Amino acid sequence: MSRSWLNPLVLTLLLLLAARAVLGDGAQAVVRLSAHDPGFAAPLWGLVFAIALCGFLLGAAVTWAAGRRQRQRYAEACRRCELLERELTSLRNLPLDAPAERP
Repeated sequence: MSRSWLNPLVLTLLLLLAARAVLGDGAQAVVRLSAHDPGFAAPLWGLVFAIALCGFLLGAAVTWAAGRRQRQRYAEACRRCELLERELTSLRNLPLDAPAERP
């Protein structure tokens, strides 16, 4: 019996519990960029959301950059395929009684 549904269910429940804890907490967090900076106060859920968003965007950028080589190979394969299709079309249009040219 497969329990492949159990892991996503448990993960979803844990994420909902964490979201409830963060959103239910009205605490303010003070962010200071240096020791002499007075900083600014923001809700904890906002900081957690901002950090998660930055991580998501960084992961998306890294994934997109890693796929560059595959996109280049795909574009080259498409160009070769179009060239071969044009050559096949020109060969189909040749008369049958004409002698074939040999290089």
